[in-house]
Amino acid sequence: MDSQVYTRSIIEEEEREAASTLSAEFKREGSSAERNAMADEALVAFIGAQVVLPIICGVLSSALYEIFRHITGRSRAEEARKAIEKHGPAKPPVVKGETLIEDTCQILASRDIDEKTARAIAEQLLRRIKSRLRAQNVA
Repeated sequence: MDSQVYTRSIIEEEEREAASTLSAEFKREGSSAERNAMADEALVAFIGAQVVLPIICGVLSSALYEIFRHITGRSRAEEARKAIEKHGPAKPPVVKGETLIEDTCQILASRDIDEKTARAIAEQLLRRIKSRLRAQNVA
């Protein structure tokens, strides 16, 4: 399989996994109107991209992370996906794992995910992403 195609599949799979985790968390937290709105599939998918894409960028390169650390719209998310696909193997310096976790926690906190849950989600994402990129010999 082509490296770009494989990288794209990692991105897509991680975004789906993050969206699934977030959707379950929003539903678990309660059924207020705000929580129901947050459980909207398209919005949850975008939030998944907001947390997954910066982590992948940070694992690959601090320069890439600085460019795409804040995903504010769907077009910006697509730019990040394309940049990741073109990037190739990790190029030091990369972003420290704790920085990626803390920044991800901030994104999730802005969506009313409690700190403990946000940290667990961020740590799980980082472990899984690093593992998948290493298997591809990218990280």
